[in-house]
Amino acid sequence: MRYFKEFELPKKPVIPDYTVEITQFGAKEGAKELCTDAVKAAIEHCSEHGGGRVVFPKGSWLCGAIHMKSNIELHFEEGCNVLFSKEKTDYLPVVYTSFEGIRCYNYSPLIYGYRLKNVAITGSGVLDGNGSEWWSWKINDDGINAIYTACMNNSPVEERVYGEERFGLRPCFLQLAECEDVLIEGITLKNSPFWTVHPVWCDRVTVRSLTLINPFKSPNTDSINVEACNTVLVENCNILGGGDDIYTLKSGRGTDGWEVGKPCENVLIRNCRASDTNGGGIVIGSEMSGGVRNVLAENCVFKNIMNGLKIKSKKGRGGYVKNIEYRNITAENVKFGINVTLKYAYDDQFAGNDLEQMPEIENLHYQDFKCRNAKEAVLIEGVDGCLIKNVSFENIDIANADKGFCVEYTENVDAKNVSVK
Repeated sequence: MRYFKEFELPKKPVIPDYTVEITQFGAKEGAKELCTDAVKAAIEHCSEHGGGRVVFPKGSWLCGAIHMKSNIELHFEEGCNVLFSKEKTDYLPVVYTSFEGIRCYNYSPLIYGYRLKNVAITGSGVLDGNGSEWWSWKINDDGINAIYTACMNNSPVEERVYGEERFGLRPCFLQLAECEDVLIEGITLKNSPFWTVHPVWCDRVTVRSLTLINPFKSPNTDSINVEACNTVLVENCNILGGGDDIYTLKSGRGTDGWEVGKPCENVLIRNCRASDTNGGGIVIGSEMSGGVRNVLAENCVFKNIMNGLKIKSKKGRGGYVKNIEYRNITAENVKFGINVTLKYAYDDQFAGNDLEQMPEIENLHYQDFKCRNAKEAVLIEGVDGCLIKNVSFENIDIANADKGFCVEYTENVDAKNVSVK
């Protein structure tokens, strides 16, 4: 079966031919003095000239939150090392953002942009998010309980303000929200406070040739989370460690995702790799209430991770996942090779007001999938009263799995040339 439909890939954003360096605006090399004001001045200067390229040259730099503008390319030269400040006040005032699929106001992401056009973040520099200064907040449930309750009760977004340590809601490393024509290319990001690369509610996004490195036990350091975006290309990225899921598609959580109503659609993920992460390789959900559709993932290799290919949702999320194809994927040393579940965190008290609102998962095709050394090669599990529909397998090669295939509460399953050894 073929469900994915080709779409026009995003083009490179148009950036004016005008270049400045942050040193022209007072930035001091050596990572001892904050260069936040110098970076802001350089971006504003370029913006006043219609846009251009703001360069971090070779050397070490200490910085707080960077806020992008339209028609700006932020470029990190080879040999450039940026350390982000450990001071939480350097990420205030709060900004409009999304936290686990829920709109709110929180600490600024380390690199942030809102409602921009033609934005590029490029180069070969290394950016260190100083995430260990934030990871201990994971054990604080006050903010999680507050924002989940606000979502469940449909509280006005303007009242969801959490930029205080007592809430413990960590910022993303790089987030662009409601932007058009975005390029994120070449850089290395490590030690993210929370989700690492997070385009949300954007149109025409390219994420290319990134290297991401987060410790295995760093909490919620998802690598690349594409949320509620249209027309996205993710290619040639390499994840060398992480504390959670890797290439992830989302579209909002529960009532908040329904209200925004923007699906994640027309996504191509290709020629990507990941190893030594505490999460799944290509994951859809669990925040998928606005819908996810028309996705192709191909030519990817995952080793020493939790799950190869995963779709996860549950009662109360609503929305849909449909027209998803996977081609030429390899998963080695995993818990699950393929896992599609409607039982994710099934007892969650914050499932939503309408606990009968069930997601629809249908039209999934897996082709040329190789799995080695899995606890369970394939587990597809709907629930009573909500079947997963139209799942096809072609050229599936499984070896050294403790368990082979388990398919339950699933309608219309087709399998061709499946080998389990």
